[in-house]
Amino acid sequence: MRQKTLCINLGYGGGCVYYANNLIKYLTVRKEVWISRYSEEPYENADRKLCVAGGLRSMLWQTLFVLPWYVLKLNVALLMRRYDRLVVFGPHNWDCVFLFIFRIWRKKAYYVVHDGIMHAGEEDRLHQLLITAGMRAATHHIFLSRNVQKMAVRQLGISRPSVIVPHGVINYASGAAEVRRLSDKPCLLMIGRINYYKGIDLLEQTFPLLNFSEIGELVIAGKFAANISRPDVSVYSKVTVVDKWLLPEEFDHYVRRCDFLLMPYLEATQSGIAAVSAGYITPAVVSRVGAMEEQFGSAAYYIPELTPESLANTIHAAISDPEEYIRKQEAIRHLSAELSWPALAGKLSDYLNSAQ
Repeated sequence: MRQKTLCINLGYGGGCVYYANNLIKYLTVRKEVWISRYSEEPYENADRKLCVAGGLRSMLWQTLFVLPWYVLKLNVALLMRRYDRLVVFGPHNWDCVFLFIFRIWRKKAYYVVHDGIMHAGEEDRLHQLLITAGMRAATHHIFLSRNVQKMAVRQLGISRPSVIVPHGVINYASGAAEVRRLSDKPCLLMIGRINYYKGIDLLEQTFPLLNFSEIGELVIAGKFAANISRPDVSVYSKVTVVDKWLLPEEFDHYVRRCDFLLMPYLEATQSGIAAVSAGYITPAVVSRVGAMEEQFGSAAYYIPELTPESLANTIHAAISDPEEYIRKQEAIRHLSAELSWPALAGKLSDYLNSAQ
């Protein structure tokens, strides 16, 4: 009988859950899937839904009184040889517990590492400790970029057998994206969770340098982190800020109407918004940091320096060259073919079956 893989994904929503759901869907291994009962984007064929929700008080109660029950059940299942290996998609506070259990039973335990090290402005030492503990407990790592793989070794001193399985395309629309002409008055979009490291302050400093007569609209859409202030756009009629968690249909609405994605990141490991660029065939204006060149290759407009002047000049050059816009879309189209979910899940399936 083929080996049976237990897949655990306790996230609630966002790019991490999207990544997990699509890989699990196309995995060709024999599998069982556990998810959070409260997931906003649940895997439709989940075998078990665990009682785990967010919030400090809820998490504390569940960790003290609910997690021990799952630990007992899992140990009994391993005693009965129900599972041969584990894939934890993370990140979640319980990841290291499940990984450690499989490690004790001398079973293979694979951990999907999205970032490894928390970004500037995300000061949560407990969360970083738990991610590090999960990486140490795992027997194998699954990274989304070589950049994160190198960081794990260089900054955390953790080295395990590993494979790179990048984020596949993100597209919430029903139809396939197509190459299109540049709008006469292009729309610019920064979307997703708005954190400090994503360059929101740099973008705000760029507003006075932009020629808004050649821009249709500039939209910033996504929930702002608690320690991030919304930019003052009162004097810019063409700048719109949407500070909220976006539903998939809202996310799709904003991306489909834009011409360029804005990613003036101050740092980056890898980015789900790069997968949005690939999924919607939408060019992005991107900083040369972290794994951005690894993810985009030639399919992006790169900002030479992290200054308002450099960002403004890159945006102006991008919106002023319709022919280069078509070339960038063609490069993205080729990139998106390499990032199909069946192909990526096939790579992960092969690794699970062959890893020592």
